[in-house]
Amino acid sequence: MKEDFVFTGADGINLHGTKYHSDSKRGVVQVIHGMAEHRRRYEDFAGFLTDRGYSVYTYDQRGHGETASANESHLGHFSHRRGWEKVVEDARRLTKLIRGEENGLPVFLFAHSMGSFIGRDYITRYGDGLGGAILSGTSMLDPFLLKIITPIAKLEKLFRGKLSQSKVMEKIIFSSNNRNVDEPDTKFDWLSRDEAIVEAYIEDELSGFGCTTGFYDDFIYGMKRVSDEKRYGRIPGDLPLLFISGEEDPVGGPIVEDLAQKYRGAGLRNLTCRVYPDARHELINELNRGEVLEDLISWLDENG
Repeated sequence: MKEDFVFTGADGINLHGTKYHSDSKRGVVQVIHGMAEHRRRYEDFAGFLTDRGYSVYTYDQRGHGETASANESHLGHFSHRRGWEKVVEDARRLTKLIRGEENGLPVFLFAHSMGSFIGRDYITRYGDGLGGAILSGTSMLDPFLLKIITPIAKLEKLFRGKLSQSKVMEKIIFSSNNRNVDEPDTKFDWLSRDEAIVEAYIEDELSGFGCTTGFYDDFIYGMKRVSDEKRYGRIPGDLPLLFISGEEDPVGGPIVEDLAQKYRGAGLRNLTCRVYPDARHELINELNRGEVLEDLISWLDENG
């Protein structure tokens, strides 16, 4: 059974979500989606989890999906002020709502891509009480690159306005994403080897849109936070963490194993990292998604 709902975000904004209920009640998975997509893309994932005993809560982040349209806000724009802080707080508010509704069941994050960075910041602040976190399609960021692009993002926002589409940042971040794909047919082939998934993404008017200069300024602020290794020590040492990445994911890939080691070095004692051969960015939408989903269920069952 599924049910749409609305909850109040950090500054009073209404965020739109969907609950998928499982009768078995083994735990709850809170999904934090990625950039330029929306919660409806996780319907099949939610269906799989509910069949295995886990209820699921998804929501459209500010500037995305139904949340953007219902609030008459720009797609790809968090907020005029302190956008990153607000998206992290939005996630915390949903967790509190879930705890109030689900009678003490363990709450796990499934955080993908942009959502994985939000999830990584989240667990440095609010990791206590979570059942664990699955971080999909994340990355270890180059501090030198962050240092270079920070003033670029701020200057573009200053001169073009915070609501303008950021073509400069998009070129810097996304222009090489198909580098691991032989003879790509579309600019989004890096998402998955499943051509139907890529085609559906391209045809979806609520996916693949450009984000604003204000968004990228917020996003880089968040990237700096999750790249600061001193913050990793604030995560509860016994919090179960699972890093997953495709070997051919241009965002992460094998480098995620090095990132996981940095978290272990900060005292995380229950951390698993899996890199799937030949897979690309969206593992739950990949050709080997059956293997990935079974691995996720095994991990949830072990840590629930």
